[in-house]
Amino acid sequence: MVERVTPFRVRPGFWCQRVHWRSLAPEDIEGWTSYTTTNPAQAVRRIRVEVRTLASALPTRERIRAFEWTDGPGCLDAVSALHRGEPCGFSLSTHDAWIEWTIDPVKFLPLASSDPFDECSHAKRQAEERAPLLLFSRTP
Repeated sequence: MVERVTPFRVRPGFWCQRVHWRSLAPEDIEGWTSYTTTNPAQAVRRIRVEVRTLASALPTRERIRAFEWTDGPGCLDAVSALHRGEPCGFSLSTHDAWIEWTIDPVKFLPLASSDPFDECSHAKRQAEERAPLLLFSRTP
C-alpha cells in the first residue's frame, strides 16, 4: 500500500498584540492580548478602533498624536509596511502607563490534515471556525 502524503499549505498572516504596562518599567505588565488575521487593513483597523476608544482619557499631547496616527498617514504607513512584509506598531503614554500595539508578518500552518477521511477532519473544521491557523514562524 502506498502512503499518500498531502503537503500542507503555509499561509501568510499577521500576529497582532497589545501590551499594557502600569509604568515605564519593562517588567510591570498589566495586561496582554493578541489576535491573528490574514488581512493587513483589518489588523491596523483594530488598532485604530482601540486607540480612538482610549483617546478621550489621554493627556492632550498624546490625544493629538493618537488622532494624527489614526486619521493621518500613520495608519496608512502601517498598512503599507505590512503589505511589504515589514512589522509595524504604535504606542501611547497614558499619564502613568504605557500601551504598545505591534503587528508582525508571520506564516501559518493548518491545524490538521485536510483529508476528509482523516479522523481529525471534523475537529479540524471546528477548530478552523474558531481559530483557523496555527502560528508557524515570524517572517525574516
